[in-house]
This record gives sequence, C-alpha cells and structure tokens, in this order.
Amino acid sequence: MSAKFPLDDGGEEIILFGIPFDSTSSFLPGSRFAPQAIRQAAWYCEPYDVFERKPIAPHLRDVGDMDVCNGNARRTLEIAEAFLHDFRDKRLMAIGGEHTISLAPIRVLEPDTVICLDAHLDLRDEYQGEKYSHATVMRRASESCAVGIFGFREACNEELEYARENGIQCVSVREPLITPEGKKAYVSIDLDVLEGAHVGNPSPGGLSYWQVYDFLKEVFKKNDVCGFDVVEAISQSPDATAVAAARLLFSSSMWWK
Repeated sequence: MSAKFPLDDGGEEIILFGIPFDSTSSFLPGSRFAPQAIRQAAWYCEPYDVFERKPIAPHLRDVGDMDVCNGNARRTLEIAEAFLHDFRDKRLMAIGGEHTISLAPIRVLEPDTVICLDAHLDLRDEYQGEKYSHATVMRRASESCAVGIFGFREACNEELEYARENGIQCVSVREPLITPEGKKAYVSIDLDVLEGAHVGNPSPGGLSYWQVYDFLKEVFKKNDVCGFDVVEAISQSPDATAVAAARLLFSSSMWWK
C-alpha cells in the first residue's frame, strides 16, 4: 500500500520524492521497492531528536514516486529532470532507487559540489557497457561540478587514477571525515556506506550510523545544502536499513535551515 512520508504537512520548503529505478543493478536488485519501504518505516520513527532535544517538523511535501522507464537509465533521468524542473528553487529530498537516480536532482539544482557517502567511488567511465549506471554516477556528476566521496572502501585502479588526475577528494573509511565548508552542496548517501546495511552492493567494514549522523550534521551546519538523497537500499519492507534511511531523512530535514 502506498503511503506518504509522515512529516508531510503540505509545505513547500522541502520537496520529497521517490525514484523507483534499479535497472543497472549488477549484484542485488530490488532498490526500486525502497521508496515505499522507507516511507513505511518512517511511520514507526519518533519525529523527535533526543540528542538535539527538539521535535522534527519541517515544512515538507511528499509528491510521490516518479514514473520511470525500466531498462533505460538515460530516459528515466530525462523524465525525472523534467518533473523536477518546476521545483528547482526548492530543497529537494530524493529516495532511491539505485544511485544513478542522484543525477537528476544534481543536474536540476546545479550545486557547487556533491558530498557523497559511499562504500564505492562510482567513478568508472562506463560499466557493463553503460555510461549511466550505479557504478558511474559520480563520474557523470564530476563532469559538471566538484565531487567529494567519503567512507569508501572499494575501488578499481581506473577510479583512483581518475580521482587523482581530476582533484576529486576521496576519503576512505579508515581516514578522518573532514567536513567540506562554504559550498552550495548536494548530499548523496549510498546506504552501503553503513556497516551491515541491506543494499545492492554490500561491503564489510562500513561506518556506523552515528558516524554518518555526526558527519551530516556538520555538513548541514557548514554548507548551503540544496538537495539530499538516500539510495541503494533493497528493502521491500520496513526493515532495519529502511528505518536507518528514514531516520537520516528525519535528521536532515531538521538540520535544513
């Protein structure tokens, strides 16, 4: 059963939407089901942050899930960009879906930089013959703005060389997470950055939920965040990963001032 995000008060400051697309998934498919699973999980989360000691009550509107073109990432991105054009002056909050979907709000919002938390660099030029893929999304993003990737623990040589040659900040899971500052930033959370998450490309040795929470709090404090997404969960019901994603959406909407 379809459900709106529980913080929806019909407001216009934050526009929340889902993009249920996972056609380039190369390991575990199913992220197309996550937008609804995360919404369902959110209904079981308290709209209150015990560490900030305040309720979570943003002016937010959930506009539902977008139409997608299954099997065609380029066309899906075109559909999403056209839909989001009318909201280009709003703060956008996306629920994926595979990581490729991040390109639509990034292109509409035109940030100075993308701040990405991810177990992988996603900097290949193409993957399995596709230029638009979950494994190429940050490469495509880097062609129009700066990119910083935090918490990574898997990469190929092509990606590391591209990052070095193009000045892309890549911070591994074993390095301090130093927050970028003073940017118009788009924030993308590939949930595989978390340890033990139920995701399309799981990788051991990830960040804890609270490491991600603390990093995001600083990102929102020190930057003008224009958009935010959570992607790559393969939850088909409100499981622990869907709950973690919902709580990150709650917290981000609270920090968005």
